Amino acid sequence: MSKRRISSNAVGTADWMKFRPYERFSPGYDSFYLQLANELFRDLNAPDRFFRSVVPRDELIELSVVLASWFEDYANEIGLWAAFVRNNKGLYGYELPFYNLEKYDPDNINPEDIAYLLWHHCCKSSRKFIAPDSPGILEMADMATEIFDHALDKAPGTDFYDGYLAIRDNIPFFELKSKLQWMAFQNYLISPEFSRGMEEALRELFEEKQHLIEQFGDPAKLLYTIQDDYLYQKKSSFLAFNCPEWFAEVARCSEELRSDIRKLSRRVMAEFTFEGADKRFYQFRHLYIKRLFLVREESVALKGISPGEQVFTTLVEWRGEWWVTGTLAGLGNTPPPPLKVKGDFDHKQLPFYAWPDDKQDLIRETCAEMEAVHLAFFGSRLAFIKDEKDLRAALEAQNKFYNSTKTKVWSLFQRARAARQNFSISPAEIKPGRSFAIFFEPGEGTFMSPHLATIAWKLAQPELSDEQVSILFFDLFQECTPAMVHDLLEQFSARNLRFPARTTLPLLPHLEFLMRFYNPGAFSEKIPNNTIMPE
Repeated sequence: MSKRRISSNAVGTADWMKFRPYERFSPGYDSFYLQLANELFRDLNAPDRFFRSVVPRDELIELSVVLASWFEDYANEIGLWAAFVRNNKGLYGYELPFYNLEKYDPDNINPEDIAYLLWHHCCKSSRKFIAPDSPGILEMADMATEIFDHALDKAPGTDFYDGYLAIRDNIPFFELKSKLQWMAFQNYLISPEFSRGMEEALRELFEEKQHLIEQFGDPAKLLYTIQDDYLYQKKSSFLAFNCPEWFAEVARCSEELRSDIRKLSRRVMAEFTFEGADKRFYQFRHLYIKRLFLVREESVALKGISPGEQVFTTLVEWRGEWWVTGTLAGLGNTPPPPLKVKGDFDHKQLPFYAWPDDKQDLIRETCAEMEAVHLAFFGSRLAFIKDEKDLRAALEAQNKFYNSTKTKVWSLFQRARAARQNFSISPAEIKPGRSFAIFFEPGEGTFMSPHLATIAWKLAQPELSDEQVSILFFDLFQECTPAMVHDLLEQFSARNLRFPARTTLPLLPHLEFLMRFYNPGAFSEKIPNNTIMPE
């Protein structure tokens, strides 16, 4: 076989089928889109295009499949891209960021759609910022649009997705979970990103975290647990939606069912004591909280466990019933280690949704009280502390102030006393690498970081070098929550916040979009990082 033929057919059947929710390749349907992907690859991989210098060849093949899959989505009205555009419009007021949308029509094939998809994929796969209006992206978008326009009349249709995405109210839990698997790892929109994330997690696991493998015994069980994170909770850079949220957007189902699908991210991963079983439910009692969970029998893979035996597993609630999802491991009858005094144990040991509703409300109320005390003590959500010594002293004084408010009325004397114990410094006094920022994340709790103080210092400088501008851009968007970003920009000028590439595009109109793109996890549900002791 000649080298020319190898190059002209770089995208193979396996590459195309990687993003399909079915296993059998259809010559009458899939072959059309596979040929289209190969045509796109030849243009993407052309020597005069910049893509081959930015994206590795295997990821250019993947990008070709992504573009052809986008066209399949459009031609068959699958709904993934339509949901993305629709939600962008709802969140930001525009269908897509960066581009002039005066002639944009969401019902048509638009070069802006293709340009955005190219930009998104190249940024994520290269781990660099690529200018959205770079000539290479815009030219390829125009070329791909022309290819799609010519192919539209010949594109084969299918009603497969109408049936696949039609979700009946009584759908079995594991049938629904298989569709979340498609959403996470087998569709063109978020699967490339999630698949890369899984590969990196596995590489880190086997290279740096052998102790976890030893703890689980079977590496497959640990893999299953990591995979479940992507199925239920991991946020994608497309809208910062997780898989349940994304699937709810494209499912053909009732609004009540759509709401239940979105709630699947509320998992309970913990240790339990098995207390017994009947034909329908296994009885699992949380080891510390002591809440009893009735778990559907068919989801329990570990049979033959005896009452009193401890298990580690993850539960998820589906339509009023609890199901095991992920790993279920037996721990024997070893007594659980006692919890230390409040404040000395990891709050993650007591998962928020393991508490009954009244306790969840109490934890949220406590978090709101702590925020009020933080604001009274520091004067704002964001404060700067000179060094680690002052940080320890400030936290100790704040804790005493908090405890006093629980037993006494907040008097003017107490407020004045707190004001006199002002550990905060001005932004001009920040020493990068030495000073600390202390921030109260609404709905979560206190966050302390010298890195956040350094970000503030960079924002406050009269000017920065190009390298510093680039570092500031990625640090702000990748490591700060939306609340942090807004507070920082309210206190400091945005003059040093610029795109780290040559572009004529303004940044601030796309501030909210960039936060979701670079730090989607920050848009997860706010869970207080304080808890209460089990009774």
